[in-house]
Amino acid sequence: MILRKPQPGEAAALSELALRSKAHWGYDADFLRDCREELTVQPRQIAKSMIRLAEDRAGIGGFYC
Repeated sequence: MILRKPQPGEAAALSELALRSKAHWGYDADFLRDCREELTVQPRQIAKSMIRLAEDRAGIGGFYC
C-alpha cells in the first residue's frame, strides 16, 4: 500500500468512497442524500488541500484530508 497525493480527476472516486464509508455505519438513504454535498470532494480541494489517498493493486482503499 502506498500513500500519495490524488489527482484532480480522482475527485469522483474519492467522493463515492466517502459515501460508501458513511453508508457502512447504517445511515439511511435520506441521511446519505442530505450529506452528499458535504462528502463530495471537489478537484479544487485536491489542488489546495492536504489530501492523501491509500492505494494498493486493488485500487484506492481510503483517503484523508
